[in-house]
Amino acid sequence: MAEETTTGIEGFNLKVTAFQGTETIRKALSDKRESSNALPEDPFSSLYTKTGSLAAIEPPYDLYALATMPENSSQLGPIIDAMDVNIEKLGYRVVPREGLPSEESAWDSTMKRDRSVLRNFFMNAVLESTETFTSMRSLVRNDLETTGNGYVEVLENLISKKPAGLVHLPAWTMRLTKEDEGFTDCIVKRATQDDNGAWKIEDFPYSKRFRRYIQQSSTTGKFVYFKEWNDPRNVDRDTGEVIVGEVPPEKKLAHAVIHFKLYCTRSPYGMPRWIGCLMPIIGNRSAETINYITFRNNNVPAMMMLATNVNVTDASTTRIREFIEQQISGKANYAQILLVEAEPMTEGMRDPGTMKLEIKELTQSQHTDAMFKNYMEYNDNKIRRAFRLPPILLGDSTDYTRAVADTSKRISEEQIFLPARDLNDTIWNQTVVPALGVASMLLRSNTPNVTDNYELTQLLATAERSGGLSPFIARIIVEDVLGKSLPPIPDDIDANSPFTMTMLKTKLDADIAIAEAGGKIVSDTTKSVSTDDIKKQLELVIALAKGNEKVPVELVDTLVSLVESVEE
Repeated sequence: MAEETTTGIEGFNLKVTAFQGTETIRKALSDKRESSNALPEDPFSSLYTKTGSLAAIEPPYDLYALATMPENSSQLGPIIDAMDVNIEKLGYRVVPREGLPSEESAWDSTMKRDRSVLRNFFMNAVLESTETFTSMRSLVRNDLETTGNGYVEVLENLISKKPAGLVHLPAWTMRLTKEDEGFTDCIVKRATQDDNGAWKIEDFPYSKRFRRYIQQSSTTGKFVYFKEWNDPRNVDRDTGEVIVGEVPPEKKLAHAVIHFKLYCTRSPYGMPRWIGCLMPIIGNRSAETINYITFRNNNVPAMMMLATNVNVTDASTTRIREFIEQQISGKANYAQILLVEAEPMTEGMRDPGTMKLEIKELTQSQHTDAMFKNYMEYNDNKIRRAFRLPPILLGDSTDYTRAVADTSKRISEEQIFLPARDLNDTIWNQTVVPALGVASMLLRSNTPNVTDNYELTQLLATAERSGGLSPFIARIIVEDVLGKSLPPIPDDIDANSPFTMTMLKTKLDADIAIAEAGGKIVSDTTKSVSTDDIKKQLELVIALAKGNEKVPVELVDTLVSLVESVEE
């Protein structure tokens, strides 16, 4: 039978599920341990025993203890930073939906309005002077990778009831309540595309068992309730109760929350990726603590004085202590001499061979390097594999070739960072974006350039020469690689026609015009050029004209006659 118990290990207090009976499992790694950093009592414990839909659900692990894990691990912090930088901190941009023109010159008034609405919202959603939408996403990512959960409060416009702001909620302060017993009808707004390719916001009726979220103030201890995203009911902020009918003026309404989480099979809470490496993380912390204590205490002295059949006088003992403390360091004391006096242990002992003072070095017995290095390296690899990250992203190796480094970056982008970005963008595009009434535009996270630039230029050049690459397609590829929008294509260039074909058509039109004005060319140029030059120009015009169906045969014959007349 599974039993939820508490394990105290080296300052960590984590509630785990054990299958070893009903006893409390308490394993001590040593007789001496540091005091626990965990809170003495879960502040939400009184809410776990409640009945009904307002009862809080106890998380599978102590969220405060999980939140402090990066502080106690030399490996977990850099890994979370790598996930944060590559997923959230590259920024974002607003782009048209699939099937809509990417060129601003081809946008209608609705697309321009939608872009302005999204840009203005995300630029001003976070009003803290030191934060932006990108930095807020970074905070949520840190919570998500540390505790498996991330929360964003959505502020509404009091008049339009549309989203007006976003606030990050620390994950360790949040708890989930049980779902309602009954279903609640709601409307889910999503963008849909009709047969003509136009996008619009459509309302989908939906029934769901909603839950509430609870946060406790770290200063007053007061509980604050939030409601789930899309919950249409008015919920009391202080009690979590649903307000039926008109809202009394003294009541404060709960705000909606978007819950990001890493799926857990046995709990509505999320679960961090590294939870399976809990023991390696704690083991590394213990090994580093032992190394520090050994270094700090210097358990083995550098040398030892052995006295055989003699007593070292008190004056010599004092002199030795003062010499070591005051004069043993510094180049000025390099030739200092220490005089030690001793006396026989018994008065009758006169044989000098049995009395001696000996200095013995103990440096070989001292610890000259860290202990448990192989064990810690093994644990670091296990923690890193939990995130599937290559060592190069953490600075763990310096012997990488460029090929290996490029491959590591590309695989990490394809297998880890890009799917995480797409999932994150999808959540925003299915919640806040439709709620703003925006149908034609999307929020899209920027991506790093992991493409080999030489290979990319060769590919684009080959496709362009074969007529398979238009400026429109090339712009999409380059914008995606650079992660930013480029200036619009000039109006005199056909964006949907390969640039080579456009240039060829331009040259051909010019050649046709030259061919049609061939007689004038000859008459104007005979005064300043030689006969051979005129002949070569006319022959070139004839060659171009013969390959063009638009040029009449009579004109070609006329040009041939001109060449013959030039020869005469």
